[in-house]
Amino acid sequence: MDWKQRVAAIVQRRRIARGWTQQTLAAEADMSIRHVVAIEQGEVDVKLSTIVALAQAFDVRPAALLDEEP
Repeated sequence: MDWKQRVAAIVQRRRIARGWTQQTLAAEADMSIRHVVAIEQGEVDVKLSTIVALAQAFDVRPAALLDEEP
């Protein structure tokens, strides 16, 4: 599994566990829903600033989005 797919799986799992829609995650992370969809589909290389924004939305350390098993 490559990094894009790994991050995609982790973000999607965390979002679903919180009961959030992609729209909710987009609002919480201050990004567009199109970007959230692209991340969850593994279509984009996720920048560090995006990892930080997602981590803040999930209230975890950024490393949690990389260290966790997908």
